[in-house]
Amino acid sequence: MGVNESSTEAEVRAILENAERPAERIRMGDALAALGRKIGLKDEDFAVFEQARDKKPAEPVRLVASRDTGPYQAPGLQVINPWET
Repeated sequence: MGVNESSTEAEVRAILENAERPAERIRMGDALAALGRKIGLKDEDFAVFEQARDKKPAEPVRLVASRDTGPYQAPGLQVINPWET
């Protein structure tokens, strides 16, 4: 730990975050919340989305790009061989 009780890694992360994300950046979540307040949206307005939303977990992608197709086809994955003409 450094003198200020943070690790070198934490200090580097802080430097990179400050360099990468300036304070004046637009924060999308905050901007959308402000827009909702401005136009008077309430929680009840979003109830229709909750009712219509598909709550099942997303299916994983079962697609592989490989020159060696055999090991992937055996368990039933769809394989694209980009080297085939």
